Amino acid sequence: EQLRSQLWPHAAKIDTGRRLNTAMRALRETLGENAEAPVFIETVRGRGYRWIGYSQAVARPKRSYLRRSAVLALSLAGVLFVASAQPGSLPGPNAAQRARLVEIAAMAEVAPHAATDALNELTAEVPAYGRAQIMRAELAMTQWRALSSSARVADARSAIANARDALGMTADVRALDAELRLGADWDWRGAERAYRLALAAAPMHLGARKGLAWLLLNDAREDEALAVIEPLLTQSGLSPSNRAELGWFLLRMRRADLALAMCGASDAEHFNLLTCTHTAQARLGDTAEARVTALAVLALAGADAATVNAVRAGSAETGYARFLDWRTERFAGSNGQWFQRAQLYAEAGRGAAALDC
Repeated sequence: EQLRSQLWPHAAKIDTGRRLNTAMRALRETLGENAEAPVFIETVRGRGYRWIGYSQAVARPKRSYLRRSAVLALSLAGVLFVASAQPGSLPGPNAAQRARLVEIAAMAEVAPHAATDALNELTAEVPAYGRAQIMRAELAMTQWRALSSSARVADARSAIANARDALGMTADVRALDAELRLGADWDWRGAERAYRLALAAAPMHLGARKGLAWLLLNDAREDEALAVIEPLLTQSGLSPSNRAELGWFLLRMRRADLALAMCGASDAEHFNLLTCTHTAQARLGDTAEARVTALAVLALAGADAATVNAVRAGSAETGYARFLDWRTERFAGSNGQWFQRAQLYAEAGRGAAALDC
């Protein structure tokens, strides 16, 4: 009622409720958010709307200030297009600089530190090169995932901010920001809002869908998680890496049957797909098939002949147990993710080591 009286004080015979809702939708669209995951404007059912845009950074303002802020924002929605500094106002990359980015992308997987140095040079030359800034942020996130530290968190945060300055709040930027909010700040609700805003801008954004689905699953909201990930599970032409990641997601949902369908019908030379297939077979109780897949994993990993023979020669149960020991010895010590390390120990029957993680 306060908003209506301020915006349309002489509109007694006009449906101001509908006008107010229309103005709110336009304002939310301009701000790049939706009502289901509000960042700036919260709907208070039966009452109206509340401005929450600065509640994360400073103390909530007094109620009278909230009223003035909301009225001002709604008034502006009717006449202004609210925008941040427009990307592209600075010079973009030339042909040679674009070629350098392609070369950097080729080295990123095998030499991430060299790629980071090269990206730092390129983005210093062309700060507005959005694609380069996104790649720099993605590399910073990859290094943070591998080994979390305060320095790597700060580097990732700075890289994401630079990408935001170059591109604006795109779906890519929001998805990276959401992951860092969750993993570094433990800000579950803020991460969920950021993921949902990314999907509002790009509904099939792979990183945002996977990130939001994992968040919901870890928050014990399995039905919501499955609904978010379903469009990916039913998508054709997924890469082996994405199929493997979705398979592990299904394993976490205790759906080994679906995980096997996702991972088992794909490239048998892809290590992560093989390990996903092997885990699904083991959880379904098919020890014999799990051992066959384990032998393929050993061959792909270049395991020593003694281990391969021990897995092949014994009974299905004995050989499989030897494989689990090898896998733990090979991967647990070097895995920087404590949860994954605990899983390796637990599946090998080393409960005390898993609890220590």
